[in-house]
Amino acid sequence: LSQLCRSCFGKAWNERSGLMSGTVDLLNRMGLSWSKQFEVEVFHAAIFLLKDSPDEIARANEETMKFFLQVSWMFFGGPTAWKGDMKPLIRDVLSPSLREHPTPPNETKDASAVNLSSLTLIVSEVASTKPLVRFAVRHALRLVSRDGEGPAIEDL
Repeated sequence: LSQLCRSCFGKAWNERSGLMSGTVDLLNRMGLSWSKQFEVEVFHAAIFLLKDSPDEIARANEETMKFFLQVSWMFFGGPTAWKGDMKPLIRDVLSPSLREHPTPPNETKDASAVNLSSLTLIVSEVASTKPLVRFAVRHALRLVSRDGEGPAIEDL
């Protein structure tokens, strides 16, 4: 996984699609407990990809945003409204669906277990000049705070 993340930095935007899908596939197959050790590396790669995607190519932005959302979903869990039997009234078309990326058995996502290094990396991009990066950061922070129902960001 470390090698996949490092490879994202040296490839052109059009060669990264396979790296992103391979990374997400490996994270999902190995589960959260194994993936936690690579959390900072994965978020570093995801943020770099968001910052480096060309603004004028919509497909590149869509793929990198989807990758960031999938990684955020994996480590922080999904929006609270999507849990249980409730179905969302409004659905973000860029967010992955529940059946697409299930949580491996016997693994739950706990906001108190948020890696502070990952959170610091994400928060450092709040003032990014690229709107796509700011949107992704807001999304990740919303997931960490569990849509206002979890611990406050200051508590983490």
